[in-house]
Amino acid sequence: MRTFRITRFASICLAAALALCLCFAFAAMPNTAFANDNAPAQVSKQVKGKNITGKANTKTLFRFGWHNQKNYTATSKTIKKYDITGDKKADKIKIKVSGAKDDGYGTFFTKALVVYVNGKKLKTIPSKNGEGFTASVQLLTLKNGKSFLYVEYYGNNEDGTYALYQYRSGKIKTILTDSDIPAACCTHHHKIDSIKPLSNKIVMTYAPQTYFAAFTYIKYSFPYSSKLKTLNLGNGKKLAKVGTVYTGKNYSTGKYFQEELTASIEMPAYTTKGLSTKAFTVKEGQTVTFKKAYVNKSKKLLAYYVTCEGKSGWLRPYTVTGPTGGTCFEEKQLAG
Repeated sequence: MRTFRITRFASICLAAALALCLCFAFAAMPNTAFANDNAPAQVSKQVKGKNITGKANTKTLFRFGWHNQKNYTATSKTIKKYDITGDKKADKIKIKVSGAKDDGYGTFFTKALVVYVNGKKLKTIPSKNGEGFTASVQLLTLKNGKSFLYVEYYGNNEDGTYALYQYRSGKIKTILTDSDIPAACCTHHHKIDSIKPLSNKIVMTYAPQTYFAAFTYIKYSFPYSSKLKTLNLGNGKKLAKVGTVYTGKNYSTGKYFQEELTASIEMPAYTTKGLSTKAFTVKEGQTVTFKKAYVNKSKKLLAYYVTCEGKSGWLRPYTVTGPTGGTCFEEKQLAG
């Protein structure tokens, strides 16, 4: 009987001790579990961004307006699965358009596009002429995990903002835009026609409508620089670089091509892209093929390298309309 009583007494003590431990454990749980439940930003920081794959990729974050015959009318979207800050962890990215107003025919005009990262309002892009009825926001991620935000936000005639941004030091900084081409050489129509990440570089094509030869397509490849911690645009952080240029595009395939164009005016050709020393004169009626283009943003300089009946040199684009359809070549004309 004594042994039974001792065992029973020990069991009671053990049960009491266990109950006391459980009480302490449950009392401590709300400080951690419930805190995590109420802090989605903290939870997202524990998850790897799904765009960090070791391969270059493009993720579409937001669309508004008509895209591929589908009308997107949601004015706001929040995404919590991609890294934009550079720590390889998922961030909370919110994109919204403000001031949406229906024109009565299913098109919504908006006043601005706004970007938030982890609850902070970091970028406001106003619409051009108060239109802004089409928007697309994409996250372009390189093989090394560095990410860039690409925005298209436009209205009539596809005029608006085309820009590549990067999150750095708590801000969204502009890397390049459709306005990098010197404005004096262009009409009000200009855009970035294509852009994509490829390995550790961004490949993109400017599409300015020039007074000189209407739309030309200037293709660049901008590698990521670990030293600069951003893209190398050719002259440090300034755009000063030679790219391949095309004068035509097949809109059914998206492929660019070079054409032989017929000069409708005499124009001097220069030995270098600095346009200082004359090499020869392109005569009216001669055929010209565009090969390369040089853009220097800081000097507001645009020059085209061409071949012309066995000769080659650099041409200076005109800043006024030309004699043929507003251009200097018989096959080209300006769009209104």
